[in-house]
Amino acid sequence: MSVDEIRRIRSGLRPGEKPFGFGTVNLVGRCDGNAEDVVARCKDILRLVIPVDEKEWHSVDEWRKILPVWFVRSFAPERKEKPRAALDYEAWLKLSDDAKKGRARKTEKYNREAEWSLEAWLFWLHPSERPWRYWDCSAANPDEVNWFVEVDGWPNALGAPMQLLKVCGADEVVYEW
Repeated sequence: MSVDEIRRIRSGLRPGEKPFGFGTVNLVGRCDGNAEDVVARCKDILRLVIPVDEKEWHSVDEWRKILPVWFVRSFAPERKEKPRAALDYEAWLKLSDDAKKGRARKTEKYNREAEWSLEAWLFWLHPSERPWRYWDCSAANPDEVNWFVEVDGWPNALGAPMQLLKVCGADEVVYEW
């Protein structure tokens, strides 16, 4: 969390403000005429979550009381069984290039189709886990949201902000450079 990030969520970009690091990625939310509402809902949630630092981070039960009911109810129930761990780095290195590409396609498909639990979403919003920073978000037109996130490198874990767009009303979310 940074003071600048919180200011951008609340007030927008300053004239001439430039991103640091690797640059920005545009998360494009396709909507059904409700892009302004999607932007407003996303910012409402981010205003609650982003300012909370590591030392003050809430438990999932506390977040359930803080976040709006419509938002909390949009997530899948918590899984009783934890999913099998992903390949560790050593195993990844042993895969052929084709196998790595296949696994990447499966992971991308899973991320598009998986139902997120609130616990999983909050994990990726925790300050120590979040690999992106809010840059700017606006409705390009009634059917499209452009949410620019600042990233330190690529690839980057953008599932949580993509899920936020979906929960807030986007029908589909893709990313563009």
